[in-house]
Amino acid sequence: MRRGRTRIVVIAVLALLASLLPLSLAGADEHVPVPGGPFVPPAQPEANRSAMLDYETIVDQLFALEARSGGALEVIEIGTSGQGRTLYGAQIGDGDTRMWIQGRIHGDEPYGAEAILDVLQSLVAGGRHAREVLDEMTFLMIPIYNVDGSEAYIRQDVINGIDLNRDWGVAEDLSRPLTEFTAVESRAYWYAWADFRPDYALDLHHQGTYYEAGTDEMTAFSFGIPLLPVHLEPEIWDAARQMAVTAYDAVDGRGYANITRYPDIDIPEAVVSSMMLGAPGPEGEEIGWETAAMFFESRGGIGTKSRGYLIRQNVEGTWAVIDAIAAGTLADADADRWADIPRRGAPISTSDRFPTSF
Repeated sequence: MRRGRTRIVVIAVLALLASLLPLSLAGADEHVPVPGGPFVPPAQPEANRSAMLDYETIVDQLFALEARSGGALEVIEIGTSGQGRTLYGAQIGDGDTRMWIQGRIHGDEPYGAEAILDVLQSLVAGGRHAREVLDEMTFLMIPIYNVDGSEAYIRQDVINGIDLNRDWGVAEDLSRPLTEFTAVESRAYWYAWADFRPDYALDLHHQGTYYEAGTDEMTAFSFGIPLLPVHLEPEIWDAARQMAVTAYDAVDGRGYANITRYPDIDIPEAVVSSMMLGAPGPEGEEIGWETAAMFFESRGGIGTKSRGYLIRQNVEGTWAVIDAIAAGTLADADADRWADIPRRGAPISTSDRFPTSF
């Protein structure tokens, strides 16, 4: 279904955090997407990192899960970072449908890692639900993509100072890669993706802190697709929107999650974009594979008060997509309802409006 294109596929996860620059709340449609990231409240000089998992803790947890899994989960080495840290992934499942889930491609966007570990823990714990999912699906999960940037708590990689989510190839008929497999991490993950060949991918991010368009309500969670449909095969565009609609239906109405639709963007050099387009590898390899993908963006204002629900909304949204894929019901979702998800609005630049939320 997603395999036979001449252009190549690129790794599945995307991480595109683009901030919008609206003129006003009413005029939030007019925007210029630019790279963004977690918002630190004015009264907080820097992000509170005390509740964030570091690289060593995440690695320890992966190997602990492997040990408890009775052979079901395998921790694999994908490569080595610019500073010499091992890049790890966790593979689990026996099903024919394959899914790639990644977090923390930007080093200062922490909670995708925790959400992925939570999902892995549920799969390893067993039970009927986990068995049914693992009979249908195989996963490759990467809790911490940008390991050096995460340790330094910066968006970019450390060696090159580049955004790893702008460092993949682009399809032949597109252009403007900002960098192209400059980082060793990008090359390693592309080959892992080309070997795994996922049908679906999900990329977990943070953005700044925003209103829902046309309201004075803060959004906690946004869903995005990194490319315009004109570039995509119809089945890839539909599947990406169906993933978003499915996650929206599962999380909407929770008291902790006010969901919005991320602004339309078109960034072909991003990781999941390249994957959706079937773009070439580091040496021009073409594997004839495309992956349906989308991304989650949790709000900024990172701190211990918001940690629990920011992780939880990612876990619940991820499980909704997994369950629909495993049950074969994803295609039943109305892709056109993507346009009905409320738009993300103007940025919130002060914590005065929501003093207890950060």
